[in-house]
Amino acid sequence: MTTPKIATIRRGGARHYVHPVDGSTAVGVTSVVGMLPKDFLRYWAAKLVAESAYDEFSTLAGFVVSEDPESRAAAVAWLKNAPTRLTSGAAQNGNDVHSLTEDIDRLGGIPPRLPADKMPYALGWLNFREQTQCEVLAAERTIWNSGVGYSGTLDRSVLIPASAWERFDAPPAWWEGPDVPIICDCKTTRSGVFPEVGLQMAAYSYATESLEFDEHGVAEAKPWPKHSETSLVVWLRPEAWRLTPVDSSAEVFEAFKHLAAIFKFDRGLKKDLILPDVAGETWEPEQVALFADVLRGLRK
Repeated sequence: MTTPKIATIRRGGARHYVHPVDGSTAVGVTSVVGMLPKDFLRYWAAKLVAESAYDEFSTLAGFVVSEDPESRAAAVAWLKNAPTRLTSGAAQNGNDVHSLTEDIDRLGGIPPRLPADKMPYALGWLNFREQTQCEVLAAERTIWNSGVGYSGTLDRSVLIPASAWERFDAPPAWWEGPDVPIICDCKTTRSGVFPEVGLQMAAYSYATESLEFDEHGVAEAKPWPKHSETSLVVWLRPEAWRLTPVDSSAEVFEAFKHLAAIFKFDRGLKKDLILPDVAGETWEPEQVALFADVLRGLRK
């Protein structure tokens, strides 16, 4: 992570970074990308609840037969929490794997006493490093874009040398040269690489500042160089690893900027759209009943 860690605050349910130099705040990249509609999550969550009820029926039955008057509420809460139980475990695994890749970069090899279930992830990351021969320019670096109003912490910025492609007929079309830095992210999601990752990486690529600290912990904002129009996702799973190029071009960044504008609307402007009433009247229940009687009389 960024050292020292950049201060953050929660505002309106979203994380905002606090600039260590000028004290300004900016919304996190993840919160902006979260403005994308995710209708599929309704069906995904419903499926997990149904599966949990079937697969863990003994637990559910325990609530049902219980004489505790709060058992129904407890059962509902347990079922509602099924998606969270799954995602929290996946998130923890992702954090563990990210830390593992940092340890491998620092040590130049697999750390000692590595848990067996993490060995495939380590081998995948080592293969990526060896096959691409990449040079890590920055890791866990917090970036900033005051013009658009966002901040975030990226995994890595890397350079890939021309020698990485010697075993191929030609370098891939997306590679812009050995001197052009590339945003690189590690993902462990079971379902693969999602398209919205391109929005996240475009935001990192088009940042304007990099927040760095000297040996005394004093922060300095430095210019952030323009990165490649294509970013890289290293997808690590127990059964496989993949290196996936992702479009993070100017066009994708424009889409991110639109989401940033929607975020600002959702957390600010929309609260002031509805102005005070200028006319109207409130009726008592007796008056409503009288109106109904009048209407019935008119219909006869």
